[in-house]
Amino acid sequence: CCPSRRCCCCCCCCRRLRTRLQRPGAPPAAAEPKAASLHPMELLVEQASIFLFRDGTLLTMFSHEGEGLAAAILDKLKGFKTLLTDSEDASFLLNAVLDAVVDHTMPVVQVYASRIASLETQVLLDKKPPARLTKELHLLCNDLKVLRRTLVPTQHLIIKLQTTHANTDSKQHFLSPLTLVYMSDVLDHISTIVEDMETLAED
Repeated sequence: CCPSRRCCCCCCCCRRLRTRLQRPGAPPAAAEPKAASLHPMELLVEQASIFLFRDGTLLTMFSHEGEGLAAAILDKLKGFKTLLTDSEDASFLLNAVLDAVVDHTMPVVQVYASRIASLETQVLLDKKPPARLTKELHLLCNDLKVLRRTLVPTQHLIIKLQTTHANTDSKQHFLSPLTLVYMSDVLDHISTIVEDMETLAED
């Protein structure tokens, strides 16, 4: 997070998580598969660069494509009298982008949790569990560690935005009071996800 007089740049710390899980070779638009069918699994991560300008412009660039994330935000913008449209606040749109990034990780963590629980049950019930089960558990836990390392910078970014706002003159503020309230909810959400991933990886 690098605020200046004209622009607040979040191009290094905010990473867009392209957290669709799919079979290798499956088309990008494939439906979210069930945990039982995910073998093997592929975790895809995408980086985002976000620029918030004082003139009310928000510029977001993705390293690959942000279609999935953008679609969720566009749906809110097309809605009738939503908070996002009524506020006419670019900083609140920034919060919506960060919130969408966090929301995109939830199905992934749930799939991993379900798959890990299934494998652990097989290992416990089988008197001589095959080595492939423990190997897959190890790979899944490694994926969770990668996902956590990708999410933590986003968590730190939100904290940095909040502390920068609190420590600067009101004339230099990029975030509105409305954005600060909802950004705290996003921070709570991402902190819970990170803690859940740590628990899964350790178990």
